[in-house]
Parts: sequence; C-alpha cells; structure tokens
Amino acid sequence: IILGRSAKEWILKEFDGCDYEIVKDFSSIDESHVPRAVLSLDMPLVTKKYIVRLLETALHKGASRVVFGSDVNGFMLQTKKGRNTFFVEDEVFLQLGGAKNYNLVYNTLREKVVARLIQDGVVMKGAEFHIDDTVEIESGATLCAPLTIGGNTIVKAGAVIDNSNLQDCVIEHNAHITCSHLVSSHVSENSTVGPFARLRDADINDNCRIGDFVEVKNSTLCQGVKCAHLAYV
Repeated sequence: IILGRSAKEWILKEFDGCDYEIVKDFSSIDESHVPRAVLSLDMPLVTKKYIVRLLETALHKGASRVVFGSDVNGFMLQTKKGRNTFFVEDEVFLQLGGAKNYNLVYNTLREKVVARLIQDGVVMKGAEFHIDDTVEIESGATLCAPLTIGGNTIVKAGAVIDNSNLQDCVIEHNAHITCSHLVSSHVSENSTVGPFARLRDADINDNCRIGDFVEVKNSTLCQGVKCAHLAYV
C-alpha cells in the first residue's frame, strides 16, 4: 500500500475509462488488437499519456506488442517479424521490490498528491507532507508541515491542520488542529485541538477546546465544552 492505494489501484485509477483487461499470463492475450500494451500491475508510476505516446510509436514501427517492466525497468517492443527492440531505462517503469524502488515510487507519488491538492486550492505551507491519495481536502483549507494525513480523512474549507497526524477523521469548517494525533475522530466547526492532544474515536462538537496533553477516547464532547489541559476523557 502506497499513500492509501495498492500499486494495482494506482494503475487502474490512471487507466479508468480505457479499454483494458487483467490477465494472468501472456497466452490469454488477444492478439487481434494491435498494438497492445502489456503492463505489470506493480508499476504505479506509469501514466496513460506515456503509454499512448509509446503505442503511437509502436504502431508507426509495425509492432504487435509492447511489454513494459523488463529486467532493466524499461520496455520491449516486439515487431510482427519477431524482432525485439529494447529502449532505455525510465523511472515510470519502476517495479516495486526492495527499499530503493519503494522509496523512489513513494516520493514520486507523494509529490503528485501534493501537486493535485495545490491545484485544487489547498494552502500548503512547508515541504514535508505525507497525504494519502484517498484523503479529501476542500479548497481553502490550510495545511502546515510536517503533516501526515491518511485513510478516508475529510478536511473542510477553513480548517487549519498544523504539524499533526490524522487517520480516518473528519475535520469540519474552521476547526484548528495543532501538534496532535487523531484517529477515527470527528472535530466540528470552530473547535480547537492541541497542542499535544490525542483523540481516538472521539466526537468533538462545535466551539469546543481540547488543550495540551489531553486524551479523548470513545467519548463525545457537546457544544462549547472546554477541556484545557492534562486530562483523560
């Protein structure tokens, strides 16, 4: 799993809407449609744009198949006459296996997620962001690094998340989270959490304050409740 998705899910997301099929061996591939690209499902950096360009090249050269993911992380072009042509190595064909390849793929996908959020209007201050592709963040939210947000977290417009770790949470409009750790929790509008607070399966209603060194577990704080510091709820 990389940033909330498996390598297979990253690839299927990239090629959503395209004509593809998942096969277990080459012998089951229908050769009547040429050229055809054959992708390994452990290469999450491959993009539709890149494949289209290579298929156009293969069609121009009269190739019957383009196989991606060779031993050199490149691709093989197989012509109708059986001649094979190997092209240069490219990082988009990196296959997951070993710490080095994993780190290269992870960092590339992380930058892709951050670029998408900035494009969507999210204010991002700093550089150290680790945000799953499954996270939903509205335009107008502010994120301050270092920050880790994972799972099915939702952050609404006006919310500010600073130096925190969130997993499967909902942060409503204008809520502020500072230097805190939240898991499976809901923080409503205009509430503040932290610094150094921990929430687990907590429901924090509007205009609440969870102060420093406060832990809330399996509990609901009603509107306007303030728990300033040094408490376990």
